[in-house]
Formats: sequence, structure tokens, C-alpha cells
Amino acid sequence: IGSGITGVNILADQDPGIDIGSKSDGKITAYSYNNLDDGEWYFLIKARNSSGWGPTGRFQFNIDTISPENLQISVPDDRDLTNPKVTFKFSAEDKTSGIDHFEIQLDDEKEISLATNIFEYETPILEPGKHILRVKAFDKAGNFIADSLEFEIEKLQPPTFTDYPEFLKVGEVLVLDGKTYPNSTINLWMQKDKGDMFKFEVRSGDNGNFRFIPGEQLEEGVYKIQAEVVNKWEAKSELSDQITIVVERPVYLRIGALLI
Repeated sequence: IGSGITGVNILADQDPGIDIGSKSDGKITAYSYNNLDDGEWYFLIKARNSSGWGPTGRFQFNIDTISPENLQISVPDDRDLTNPKVTFKFSAEDKTSGIDHFEIQLDDEKEISLATNIFEYETPILEPGKHILRVKAFDKAGNFIADSLEFEIEKLQPPTFTDYPEFLKVGEVLVLDGKTYPNSTINLWMQKDKGDMFKFEVRSGDNGNFRFIPGEQLEEGVYKIQAEVVNKWEAKSELSDQITIVVERPVYLRIGALLI
């Protein structure tokens, strides 16, 4: 307060136009109010000097001691459980000061803050299994409401081989049939004897069936083959059970000039 001030008149009220009168509350520099109701308030103040009372100053402030309500966390009803990314929608209400921001925590990861105009959150690619999303909605006074939603990512089942030869002659064409999810990518891994592993890629059709025919004829040896499926969301299955195909040279028995 300036040296020329001889009195101060103050009042807190929810009516910004109220006449606070001309009674001095003393030469005070601080004042506090207790047990004010929630809502929009105004702090009104005017000062007196040797010339009399000055104009009334009005300063708005809000009282909000009630947490937000109606926190909703949801996922689409038609969500594919094998999709390793999940999109959540959430909302909350706060009648007094309004929603300021959301804080979310996925599993045991670090909390992240989202602005009020962002009501969707998409997870990164998650491993199959159970997960939990925790959400807090904060109002502008710092009050919050919290809730959580458990969800699950289903594991993709490996492809199955439905028809293949266990034995082939050198020069015969390998045709391998299998079944998996529709319109998906199948990675086949083939190893001859104990050599390097080679990768081949095929696609399944609308019915989930797929067929693998190598581009080159197989040489003599023992071939081990496994497969994995990758869906359109980049989720990947474990490797399938291993199958073995033996490629042999034809056996010729020559008796004199006769070739049998």
C-alpha cells in the first residue's frame, strides 16, 4: 500500500456489480476468506487517500473443490483383438472450472499428458497378453478423477501346413499348401541340411489358404521348413511346427543294357 493510502475496503462476492460501500477495513496488505462455495467469485477492492475513495477494482477468481466426473474410457466395439495397436477414446465433465488435461499411463510406462482437445490415444505396438490403461482427468483447479481399463492383445496363431510331400525326387516340384488368416503375409523359413536359413514370402487368399512353390528345383538333401504369419497391423505369430521334406536322387537299377 502506498504511503498516501489511509484505508482499504475489500469484499469477495459472486456479484461483480455489488456496491461494497465506504467502510474502511484498515490499512491491510493481505486478507483471506475461508469456506467459500464453489463457483465464480470476484474480489472487489478500493482505496482511500486524503482526497477520498478511489474507484473499485474487480478481479475474478474461481473456487473449485469438486473433482471432475463422468470419466469414460472406451475402445471400438469392433476392435480386432489381434491388432497390436489399440485406440482409446476418453472424456470427462467438470461443471465449475472445466477439464484442463488428461494424464494417461500404459502398463508401467511413464505417464504422459494430453491437452483437452485430444480425446483419443493410440498405443504403440504391444506384445500379446493383458495390458492396462490408467487415465486421470484434471480440472483447471487441479482436482482429478481416475479410472482404468484392462484389455488384451490376442496372440496370432502360427500357420499350419495342410498338404506337402514328405519325400521328393530330384527334379520334382515342391508344392506346399497351408492355411492361416485371410489376406496375410506368410514368411517361410527353409534350411537345407545344416546350412543357411532362407526366407520366402507368400500371401494368403480371402479364405486364408496359401501355396508355396520354390522358384528353383530342390537339390538332394533334407529340408526343414517353418512359417510365421504377419497381419496388416504388423502383428507377428510365433514360428509354426517344423516340417521335414527329404529330396532324394532316383534309384536306377541297370541290368546289362536294360535300364530299369
